[in-house]
Amino acid sequence: MTTNPQKSAHVTYFFEAAPEDVFDAWLDPTLIAQWMFDPAYREQRAKDIQLDARVGGSFTFELSRDGAPIVYTGIFIEISRPTRLVLTWQVVGRGRDTVVDVTIEPRDRGAFLTLVHSLGAVPERIVEEVEQDWSADFASLARLLN
Repeated sequence: MTTNPQKSAHVTYFFEAAPEDVFDAWLDPTLIAQWMFDPAYREQRAKDIQLDARVGGSFTFELSRDGAPIVYTGIFIEISRPTRLVLTWQVVGRGRDTVVDVTIEPRDRGAFLTLVHSLGAVPERIVEEVEQDWSADFASLARLLN
């Protein structure tokens, strides 16, 4: 019997906002800088957010975190407004591509988001850290949308 070393982070979040607003926040550079890299969560600041929001288009998020530069890059695999977004996700210099799959469903006068971040063969602590980070990001997004 073999075990599958591939791991994924799973996060769900309910937003008191329209599904379209939650979806659009993933593709708006100004909003991304505010919710995905919220300095209220950790010592970080978005420096440059570039994206080409189309299937096959790329993105680059440059930021400063704890005084060190970090660059995230990826490619949009699927964009189905307002229900699904799939993209590759890489931290430059760490040499590992991951995939982020987001689904958004209308629910109870709001939006229910499910994120699955396929991380590959990583220790369980990495899965937990990624889940904590996305959860904090979504709390920031909820504050921004309200």
